[in-house]
Amino acid sequence: MGEVKRYYEERDIVQLDILDYYVRHVSAMTSEGLYRKYAIAAELGYRDSVIDALRAENAELVALLEKVAHELQHIDYTNELVEPINMVLAKHRGEK
Repeated sequence: MGEVKRYYEERDIVQLDILDYYVRHVSAMTSEGLYRKYAIAAELGYRDSVIDALRAENAELVALLEKVAHELQHIDYTNELVEPINMVLAKHRGEK
């Protein structure tokens, strides 16, 4: 039998709690009565769909920024506009 794709891994609760993610979600799930797996899975599924939509929108915006930066460089526009765009693109690519 093939290997099963895992969606969930052990998370460092202490690290998550530094940013208040874990406690905020536990509190919300408790107050909203999300005790059953199907209710939690429905919420996670909805959030996944929102995240996917945001990622797609982000990819479109990055592509547009790349096009704008390219066009500005060809018309010898000032670095005042090009440099901030390139900084955002580098951050998106994980560059420093």
